[in-house]
Amino acid sequence: MTFTDFQPVITALQTQISVSTIVAVLAAVAGISVGLVFMWWAGRKGVRALMAAFKKGKLSL
Repeated sequence: MTFTDFQPVITALQTQISVSTIVAVLAAVAGISVGLVFMWWAGRKGVRALMAAFKKGKLSL
C-alpha cells in the first residue's frame, strides 16, 4: 500500500473536519470537565458539612 491509496480517505476527512470543529469539541470537553469537577467538589463539601452538623448534634434524623 502506498500513500496514494489513502489519499481519497484523507481528502474526505479533511473536508469534514476543520480546525474550528476540533477547537469547539475540545472547548466543550474542557467545559464539561470543569463543571463535573466543581459538582464533585460541591457535593463533597455539602456531605462533609452535613456530617459535621450531625456529629455536633445540630442535625438529627
